[in-house]
Amino acid sequence: MDTQKELPRLPQMVSLLVIAICVLPVILNFFGVDFGVTPQPLTLDKEAAFNSFSGSYIHTILEWSAFTIAILTVLLAFSRFVIKNDVATPVIVIALFCAGCMDAFHTLAADRLIDAVADNTNLIPFTWAICRMFNAIICLVGVGFFLFQKKETFQQKEKWLIPVLSLLFGVVAYFIIHVCATSQTLPQTQFPNAFITRPWDVIPLFIFMLSPLVYIPFYKKYPSAFSYALVLSILPNVTTQLHMILGSSQLFDNHFNIAHFLKIIAYLVPFVGLVFDYIDTHKNEIDKNEQLQKMTKELTRSNKELSEFAFVASHDLKEPLRMIYSFSNLIEAELGVHFDEKNKEYFGYMKSGVLRMQAIVDGLLKLSQVESHREAKKQIDSNSLVEETLKSLEIPIKESKAKITVDSLPTILADNELMSQVFQNLIANGIKFQKENEPRIHISCEKKDNEAKFSVTDNGIGMDIKYLDKIFVVFQRLNGKQEFQGTGLGLSICKKIVEKNDGKIWVESELGKGSTFYFTVPIPS
Repeated sequence: MDTQKELPRLPQMVSLLVIAICVLPVILNFFGVDFGVTPQPLTLDKEAAFNSFSGSYIHTILEWSAFTIAILTVLLAFSRFVIKNDVATPVIVIALFCAGCMDAFHTLAADRLIDAVADNTNLIPFTWAICRMFNAIICLVGVGFFLFQKKETFQQKEKWLIPVLSLLFGVVAYFIIHVCATSQTLPQTQFPNAFITRPWDVIPLFIFMLSPLVYIPFYKKYPSAFSYALVLSILPNVTTQLHMILGSSQLFDNHFNIAHFLKIIAYLVPFVGLVFDYIDTHKNEIDKNEQLQKMTKELTRSNKELSEFAFVASHDLKEPLRMIYSFSNLIEAELGVHFDEKNKEYFGYMKSGVLRMQAIVDGLLKLSQVESHREAKKQIDSNSLVEETLKSLEIPIKESKAKITVDSLPTILADNELMSQVFQNLIANGIKFQKENEPRIHISCEKKDNEAKFSVTDNGIGMDIKYLDKIFVVFQRLNGKQEFQGTGLGLSICKKIVEKNDGKIWVESELGKGSTFYFTVPIPS
């Protein structure tokens, strides 16, 4: 039975805490707790003067707390972008940050730290309403933009969206700030005696209430703790607006301060979502590392067992094969003249099969030993390596009258014993796979960056281009065993050795015109 994978989300305790914080001020109000600051007339008494500014102080602390959280959220979002290449998160967070910048302007203008023409009585509530509208709209635009994009598109190709949309959001925010700061008269936004005390705040409330239509599909399309937090942040945003619309009748009163506090929570929830995304990412990396270590140990154990099995199996297989071959020779010698031509032919097939089976067993053993070989890589003089290889092939070279030329070769960083097998197999193939030509083999090398690219060129039978990718596969042969002897393991062994030495191997060939095998090996830095 298929079960749908559970989408990532914030811990239930966090969600319950957000709900509790949104409800708690109303409960405390019910029991008589008042969060408002009663305006005090300004006097010359220092203590009384401080008290008269207490509402403004609290307002400043609340607003700048929200702005600080917006800054931290931006830093986290761009760190996530660097780690996960996630374009959507920083763009949405930039929208939140621009809204935070509007809040900062709202605070600085209210405290008269920047020049603003209008009176605070109208400036503070009007800029609040404009900031809330900007917050609701810009976040909805940011989320909605990515909701209607193909997920793969912007992840791979549209990183330019970050600076472009950030600049666009910033320009809009600056324009609004400029208009608000330079307007001599601002519209009345507070109506203390009405049922809806701040009608301008109804617009952002309506937008926040519609935002689940965009935020929830976004969360389902791009599931993460952050996108879930965006959905959860709707609750404190809506609650904030309700306190302003139905409760706040003057600056710094009970519902005014509650609304500003809840706005901090609305900024804090996405920040917490990003934090939990980091925690999840870290946990996933730890789990992946543990699984990787476990798989590595299991693979090491499996390779060791496979190597031991190959050694034992090859030893156990060789013994009966030697016995069959020896007894076939004894039978031939014992029967002597009683052997007719057909019997000799049959025994020839049998002995040939035994020898081929022995060669296959030896090849498989070499292939398994490549993987289990643990000799440290060291600097090797390729000239000496090839010279020793040619000495080991002295008999087939003389018998075939092969002419082998070697350019000056560099020092490489590799396993000496294994690399000798590579040259031996490639040279032996160049000698073996011939029709009527005397073998001509040329070995050269060119250095590029930190690697050496060797080439072994022969004048043999060559091969069709369609087979070039198949020849390195185990037991893959392009010619019949009656025509050319072999097991189909030599090039597989070469490939395994070259890859073990951090290189790659390939071939270029044309039927009837020879082949050139290339392989790369690191060189000392």
